[in-house]
Amino acid sequence: MTISVEDNEDTLASRVKAARKKLGYTQIDVAKAVPMAQASYQQVESGYSKRSVFINEIAKILGVTTEWLLYGEKGDESGDGSNALNKYGKKADGITINLSLVPVITWKTANTWSKTTSPTEQDVIGTAPRPEKLSDNGFALRIQTQNMLPEFKIGEVIYVEPQTTFHYIEDGSYLIVSRDADSEVSFKQLVLGASSEDRYLKNLNPDLPSSRIEPLGDYYLVGVVIGKYVEF
Repeated sequence: MTISVEDNEDTLASRVKAARKKLGYTQIDVAKAVPMAQASYQQVESGYSKRSVFINEIAKILGVTTEWLLYGEKGDESGDGSNALNKYGKKADGITINLSLVPVITWKTANTWSKTTSPTEQDVIGTAPRPEKLSDNGFALRIQTQNMLPEFKIGEVIYVEPQTTFHYIEDGSYLIVSRDADSEVSFKQLVLGASSEDRYLKNLNPDLPSSRIEPLGDYYLVGVVIGKYVEF
């Protein structure tokens, strides 16, 4: 695609902005399609961020090459960008249909993901297909322990919906929880007994000691596991 950069300087920021505007996308469209935090994308277009860890993904979304975005070398822009967002569940006119990718993040990041404005390549370790019932704020985690065998195996990806509270959770739900807002999260199953005093979280693996934790109120709810994705 031929792009004319209208800004005073031919910079990474001006090239990204020009490519996005050429396709009629908003900053939100591109940030969600990558996926990355909107604030991080804004830093790229403002010139504050000189080289984003998501630059390769941004280039794919905008239908240009990474080299052209970074260096502006003549002839390095490619494609017309008309289908750049289609594979990510976006129409070329910028209308959101349904994002098809969800970020797979680290367990350490899960607690602060909703507040993260500048995720790094250490925060996002991959992507997985997005299920229809997962909100835009949803994320995915890759199982790393045997705590939830046999239902959840090491290497499988689980989808986490953060838009909920303990009040709307049913007995037997799978939860991502932490002891406070700054600690690493853990994966447990909720058991609701006959009374409010008989509620606890546990591991599924029968070979592990029962993880009975009371009171439940000592725990911070990060999100509810709504499903898993198995790669073959």
